[in-house]
Amino acid sequence: MNYREIDLNLLLVLDAMMKEQSVTAVSRKLLISQPTVSFSLKKLREILDDELFVRTGSGMQPTPRAMALAGPIDQVIRIVRDEILSPPEFEPSVSDRRFVINATDIGEMVFLPPLLKVLREFAPHASIESVCLDPHDLSQALADGLVDLVIGYMPELTGSGLYTQLLFEHPFVCLASDTHPLLKDGITLEQYACAEHITLVGEGHSQQKFENMIEESGIKRRIVLRSQNFMNIPFIVRDSELLATVPKVIAAAFAHMRGLVAFWPPFELPAVPIRQYWHQRMHKDPAQVWLRQTVSELFLNKDPTAEFMVRQNNK
Repeated sequence: MNYREIDLNLLLVLDAMMKEQSVTAVSRKLLISQPTVSFSLKKLREILDDELFVRTGSGMQPTPRAMALAGPIDQVIRIVRDEILSPPEFEPSVSDRRFVINATDIGEMVFLPPLLKVLREFAPHASIESVCLDPHDLSQALADGLVDLVIGYMPELTGSGLYTQLLFEHPFVCLASDTHPLLKDGITLEQYACAEHITLVGEGHSQQKFENMIEESGIKRRIVLRSQNFMNIPFIVRDSELLATVPKVIAAAFAHMRGLVAFWPPFELPAVPIRQYWHQRMHKDPAQVWLRQTVSELFLNKDPTAEFMVRQNNK
């Protein structure tokens, strides 16, 4: 027997015949003509080399061969219907899925606490692994399924097969000690340029991209300290006369710190577009769809630092 000769429709006819034992009833049940049912039975008899059904006074009675096939055929039909043709589902409440999210150190501060709160409530058995890969490796990591989602400012993350959604745009603010002599009357652009500054440097730091944006704006600063750890910047700024221009989220994260002031810079800076990125290969994966929808519900068009007040620059 050549299995390639088996059409799923033939199995449906055989299954229906086992239940109805009538060509007319099978025709009505499957919404096909009686000649089609008869032709299907003829084809099945040839393939299986058995009469399968014999006409008697009480209807079409199955042969022992047909009766032996009833269980396996019913199982095949159920598998095709329930496991192949039915759309996959994701049930957060019982899933133990581990979501791998690529985010920078700043991104972790913004995105992970709200996401973890949602997981605790709706997906208590799921978990998050936060990674920070080289931007040039991210596209392949997404394609390979090593990373589920990338969140942040990733201008170098481009290529075919990638989807992206803009979540919100994040502004820059300036940080200074509350005793900084320039804060009394407000800081002009000229004073800002002449002041001493601290910046974050280091390959892979998202802040480095922000620093590049400041440079591209044409603003020249007197940089006296370059650091590779943004966590140190608020402490250094508080205890010195250095200025730092950073994403607002950094200022918000240290809002509780005494002696530190956040104010709007004395010039216009483009806001940073924050996006989520994923790969076409996983576009319809139910678990990833749930994750992306959750991120969207939490952050789409919402400023995560909206409650943090920034001092107006009076000049």
